[in-house]
Amino acid sequence: MRSIQRTLSRRLSVAITLLVITVLLAADIAVDTWIEAEFEHAMKDKTGLLKTLVKSDEGALRFFYSSDFLPEFEGAVSPEYFQVWIMGQHGGKPDILAKSATLDLYSAKTLPYRPAINNDTIISTLTLPDGRSGKAVYSQFDVDGQRVLLAYADSTENVNYYLWFIDVAFLLALIIIPLIVRFTVKNTVAFALSPLESLNANLRKIRFSARQSDTALPASVEELNPVIDGVNHFIFQNYSLFERERRLTSDIAHELKTPVTELKNLAEMAIRFPDDPELEPDFKPEVLRIANRMSSVIANLMLIHKYSNQPLKCSECFEPEGVLTRLASQLDKRRIRVLPTDSVVHETAITSNLFAFETILSNLLRNALKHSPEGSSVQADIRHNAKKNTQVVITNMLSESLSHDDIKNMFNPLWQKDASRTSAENFGLGLSIVDVLTKALGGTVSVTVHQMDIRFTITLPNSASG
Repeated sequence: MRSIQRTLSRRLSVAITLLVITVLLAADIAVDTWIEAEFEHAMKDKTGLLKTLVKSDEGALRFFYSSDFLPEFEGAVSPEYFQVWIMGQHGGKPDILAKSATLDLYSAKTLPYRPAINNDTIISTLTLPDGRSGKAVYSQFDVDGQRVLLAYADSTENVNYYLWFIDVAFLLALIIIPLIVRFTVKNTVAFALSPLESLNANLRKIRFSARQSDTALPASVEELNPVIDGVNHFIFQNYSLFERERRLTSDIAHELKTPVTELKNLAEMAIRFPDDPELEPDFKPEVLRIANRMSSVIANLMLIHKYSNQPLKCSECFEPEGVLTRLASQLDKRRIRVLPTDSVVHETAITSNLFAFETILSNLLRNALKHSPEGSSVQADIRHNAKKNTQVVITNMLSESLSHDDIKNMFNPLWQKDASRTSAENFGLGLSIVDVLTKALGGTVSVTVHQMDIRFTITLPNSASG
């Protein structure tokens, strides 16, 4: 299983280690090159100084050297060496003009003779008379027409020691730095991801069976705030669904409890008084009425369950005005007033689902008739617009005022304003069916209340007109 922490730790460790090693390697090479270059540059400077000591005195070359100013050419402690040759004419044997006193301290009394070409300066490696490894600078120059070769040699052991020390330090860095980087990155990533652990711990404590407060972190984390907002929204939605399902279960039990109790009482009466002539005329009709009520509740609940979160096939073309007029005549022609169509389009036929459309209109009209004062009118009209939407608007007066919570809950299944459920005909499922079927048609339902007037607006998409 992929781990964000391990992936980040591994990749950051490798990337930082490679970067540091690359920098160290470049620095090691640069320092090594710089030390060697500075050493050779110092040798050339010392050679230039010695060259100034070769002068012509009355036609003869002399080397004006004083050990007081250049003691490194006298003692046996870290000695340095020089030697000056006067080049012979026409390739003759060179003569030694001068040499350092340090050459007389060892068996090798002279430095190797290596003439430079074309008055150039060359640097070569050699073993010094005292046995140490070193380098020698050979510089050829002219003094009053005479060609002179000067050799200066010094030990490279100190330079090699520093170069070796730097290389060892680099190797140690190659071993230590990856370990330090790994430890640092691992702990840094773990610390940075610790809010995720806190979030996970909070999520594990969530129980939808109890009212929850929003989950949060001890300290706000910018990257996790959108995640926390989404989780809180998810918690709220799921808790709302849980509360809805719990309330629906309770309402179903309460709705069925009364008819079941009535059936039980009738059965007990029939058993106790089997031959009572006064019981016989009312027993069967009452049982049938109770059974019909239970059947209606169950059928409507199954209808809601069937079409919840499921789009309906819209392939039937019909005139919505005709459907509205027909339903108004069937329910109560005197109280339902169908307003003339106010349409901005010429074609008023729509393509939708006739069964769902009729069910929506029928439930809205029945609801308006049921909850409006006796004798008041119910206004119904259908509006078409250029956006190919069809609106069904049902307006009626209210028998009693509605609160904000009433409006919010009226589309919930089995919700009734009358908590005691004294109505024998109203189940609290009509508006829930309207809401479910409207969404199944891809539409929306809205309700507005102004003083004692309530208006339901159903907006349905019209996939094809004409």
